[in-house]
Amino acid sequence: MSFKAFMGALCAAVLFSLPAPASAMTLGAKAPPLVAKSMGGAEVDINKLKGKTVVLFLWTTQCKSCVQDLYDLRDFYNKYQDKGLAVIALSADPPQLKYMVENVDALVDYPVVMAAEAQENGYTMPGRFPLMYIITKDGKLHSFYATIPKGKALYKAVFP
Repeated sequence: MSFKAFMGALCAAVLFSLPAPASAMTLGAKAPPLVAKSMGGAEVDINKLKGKTVVLFLWTTQCKSCVQDLYDLRDFYNKYQDKGLAVIALSADPPQLKYMVENVDALVDYPVVMAAEAQENGYTMPGRFPLMYIITKDGKLHSFYATIPKGKALYKAVFP
């Protein structure tokens, strides 16, 4: 089996192991809505981010690798926000763990929102975390990842 065939099979296995979202999420289609207040009180609306490439990161405080990924995304965001990058961290934590989400919010430079408090949320929380969606400048769902690419791979994933 060639490396390319192996990687294709591996990607298919990862994609099919993810739970199906409640609403149809088709690559190339308009990204589902997300309207919420950030932990700091600012309005977050994916539809108002057209013209920016959006990384939507679904996570939970119970996922240890997710918290490290949030810090890695912070560094990535700080490096590329001038290139039109927006990052939103969408927490799946229940309301009683809001204080933990607030602690993380204090350490990153992009909006952190709680799914439980969103006014509109078209993103189904996965069975395993993390999950990262890439949304193009024209508001279309470009790709998603069950793990966060590292280093140059993250740049290539976000800015193909």
